[in-house]
Amino acid sequence: LLVNPGATAMRPDATKVSSGAMLLNVSVVLLKLCEPFLLDEKKHHLIGAGFVSAPAHHGGVFPTSGDDALPRLGEAIETDTDDTSTPEEVYAPKNAFIPQCFFFAARSLALGIVPMLSHHENLLRHISHQHWELSSQHRDIHSDPHFCLLVSKQRSMEVALFQEEMVVDTLRFCNVMAKWLCSLEDTQLRSMPEHFVDNTCDILMGVAKMKAKLLRGMELRHVFSLVVKLLSPTYASVSIYSILW
Repeated sequence: LLVNPGATAMRPDATKVSSGAMLLNVSVVLLKLCEPFLLDEKKHHLIGAGFVSAPAHHGGVFPTSGDDALPRLGEAIETDTDDTSTPEEVYAPKNAFIPQCFFFAARSLALGIVPMLSHHENLLRHISHQHWELSSQHRDIHSDPHFCLLVSKQRSMEVALFQEEMVVDTLRFCNVMAKWLCSLEDTQLRSMPEHFVDNTCDILMGVAKMKAKLLRGMELRHVFSLVVKLLSPTYASVSIYSILW
């Protein structure tokens, strides 16, 4: 998670970023570690918001400065006072394992499945354009080596990206993330990384476009509640509004 911030780029440098398969596998493992407390609502309160603001605990995975700093939900919201001396809340969780797994899983999704969904969508556009070009030139599409290579790449990517168990685990995680974000105090919500909301929307839209049947039977009401909350007049700042659209 520390060495792969470049995975979110439009064209990741393969010499500096782990493979997509590696990043997906990291997410699969972390989602499985989260599963016991995601399924137990009584343990959701153990997800401590202070983790993302405690470098000693997250080891720099959620930086607030430097080239790899992660934008926060409240960065565009200016306070009416000049008092910036509010002391940071001391992070002392009752259970350190649960927030660690939860937030590392959230970060892994931002580096794994979300970029792959974006690359997959771009690949589909490229294939569609190639198909149009070949058709307009009255060439045999199925015998064109470049077109066949693109389709093969698409199919192989989908095998990993839309593996049913992983998608279900990811959707369940997104719903709990949305529920948890809705439960936060305003000051805590504003300190959360933007990609928590951004990724939830991207994942749901990506799955809905390509594998809508996997949404059947999934509880996603908390995602809807979060969207409604963040688009309400109280929260719809430029920063948050841009995430959702």
